Amino acid sequence: MPISHSCNSRPSLCAPGRPIPQRLLGLGLLDDHGQLADIAHAAVNPLARPLVDAIADDDARQWAAAALPALADAWIDGDTFRWPVAFAAEAWRLIQRAGSAAPARLIDAATAVLARHRHEQGDRAQAILDQLVLPARQALAAQGHAPSRDFWSAVHDVADRAGDPGLRMASVAGLKNRATSPFERGSALLREARAAQSSGDPDGANGCFAEAVELFRSAGAEREVAIARGGQADILQARGQLDEALRIRREEELPVYEKLGDVREKSVVHFKIASLRLDRNEQQTEEGFLAIFESLRQAYDIAAQMRIPDGISAVGPLLAQFLAMGQAFAPALAVLAQVDEACAVLGDEAGRRRAADLRQQIEAMQCGQA
Repeated sequence: MPISHSCNSRPSLCAPGRPIPQRLLGLGLLDDHGQLADIAHAAVNPLARPLVDAIADDDARQWAAAALPALADAWIDGDTFRWPVAFAAEAWRLIQRAGSAAPARLIDAATAVLARHRHEQGDRAQAILDQLVLPARQALAAQGHAPSRDFWSAVHDVADRAGDPGLRMASVAGLKNRATSPFERGSALLREARAAQSSGDPDGANGCFAEAVELFRSAGAEREVAIARGGQADILQARGQLDEALRIRREEELPVYEKLGDVREKSVVHFKIASLRLDRNEQQTEEGFLAIFESLRQAYDIAAQMRIPDGISAVGPLLAQFLAMGQAFAPALAVLAQVDEACAVLGDEAGRRRAADLRQQIEAMQCGQA
């Protein structure tokens, strides 16, 4: 809880003129949380909470409503919520308890905290879902407040990483309901298409991608058209329609990313082109082998220059094999050393073991050539 003080007072809760906080601290009933945003904060000691009678529901609603403006002043600097997840979680809890409308800027700021943590992975993503997403949805429902597009966008990313398909589709529905332009509706359809892909519905995904393409074209969004067409190429490749998939990669995706200077997506497309050529068995000819090698080299060089661990770990092993087949053993082993480092950054121990196995195979090839 924030405890305001005059600008002439000392910042500590134990400062002269504060007999009640000082006495409560001395008795161990309050814990001093120090200065946050130039305001002294304290909380009831957890061991003391059973000694305090439960707050009546009506009082809790009134006190929560009274606290929210003070919290907004203490925790928001301009448009930025300055403090961590625990503070945002507490804001959502109090917003849900309040009997009157919460300050819109507090809702927006707490949403911004969620957006900052939208790309967490694994257990951390699940923690963000539990600590922020679920309390936020309950609080907004209690307030009768329609979630914003930014809110649903962040929820979608968290649900995707936490592996919650139901919440993922709920966020897609929320994004479609909040869409006010062809671009926004196309963006929602892109997310719906990816959700359909991951749930094993390629026909539904293809329909969403196709509709998104038309909406993005009407909005003049070249990059997003390329992304949606790339999604369709993924489906074509999975169906074995390799010629059309390769045509889309080379003629519709790659030129757009080259034009826009989007080197990260350029790396991804080069890797997918190499994958398609391998599916077409083009490595059986010298020309095809060199074309695949060149795509892998470009994809890997970008990932290495930009220090993209997942790109290095995905492309590196295949590039190392092609280098070894060309008897470029030292460069192949150097690539695998970088793959090992990238997998270590990602916490991918299985990837490190695969890289180590491949390194042993290439070292054996090298000894056989000596």
